[in-house]
Amino acid sequence: MSPLDTSSCETEPIRYPGAVQPHGALLVLDSDQRTIEAASDSCQTMLGLSAESLLGRRIGLVVGWEAETALLAPQTEGLEPLVPLEINGTAFYARSSMNDAGLIVVDIEAAHQDAATIRRLIYNCRRDLAHLRRLNDIPEITQSATEMIRDITGFDRVMLYRFDEAWNGAVIAEARADDIEPYLGLNFPASDIPRQARELFQLSKVRMIPDVCYTPSGLIARREARSIDLGRSCLRSVSPIHIEYLTNMAVRSTMVGALVVEGGLVGAGLVPEHARDPVLRSGRARHAGLDVRRHRRLDRGDPDPATARAGIWLGPAPPSAGRCDGGA
Repeated sequence: MSPLDTSSCETEPIRYPGAVQPHGALLVLDSDQRTIEAASDSCQTMLGLSAESLLGRRIGLVVGWEAETALLAPQTEGLEPLVPLEINGTAFYARSSMNDAGLIVVDIEAAHQDAATIRRLIYNCRRDLAHLRRLNDIPEITQSATEMIRDITGFDRVMLYRFDEAWNGAVIAEARADDIEPYLGLNFPASDIPRQARELFQLSKVRMIPDVCYTPSGLIARREARSIDLGRSCLRSVSPIHIEYLTNMAVRSTMVGALVVEGGLVGAGLVPEHARDPVLRSGRARHAGLDVRRHRRLDRGDPDPATARAGIWLGPAPPSAGRCDGGA
């Protein structure tokens, strides 16, 4: 296991990587002109369109006018709906968000699951939520939640941890494969997730790394690519320090989620996979699966302050020194 230099964690510009993960394509739009100001190199392999050819084009000419309207529509309560697309005969889903500079960032991913699969995922999620709402005992709720999320996502491990007031955490529930070492009861320090990483959890609450061994896909832009804030993008390229941490843990794929109550971060999650092959879940599957986070006792407060600060950690281990990107 190689040593990690974590001295730059607090200052690393993780919102401005100038690149994305290659399992998706990213477009950056001028919200007024509706033109493409930047595009990832992966547009060539994903969409059959080179990034250079997209610069300056009206987004509607690429994705269709109905999709343009949906992607640029004002969003309420932080909702970022998934918009179905068809480009060059291939089905995709896109989600848009506005960064602090007023640019629209559009994530585009392939539609891997068919409609029947998605409907089944949503049904299972609602069924599991109904079961959780019938429970009153906190240990039973937390254990059931971890087991349900593991069943929905199919990953190796799900852990539930609880923050204290100083952001230290303890694993209070766990669902895992039989051949994986348990981490129930372990504690980790607040320093493992720096302030800027916690801020990113609130901006992008569900995100995935299908392949830790990926090669970043660079942004081609009409301005400096590294000046573009990708903090809300699910495709944002990952901190090299975090990638090194995951590699040291022999993790091949991860999915991350955040638990936010009344605007405050109370938990964060990581779903890892130790298999040799990458694991990709579609955008719709990710959001359906992690809706289990929204159980009333875990997500809407509780008379017990300690319970109200419980969060779901989905991963092989609690955060460890060197997790500069806070889980994604």
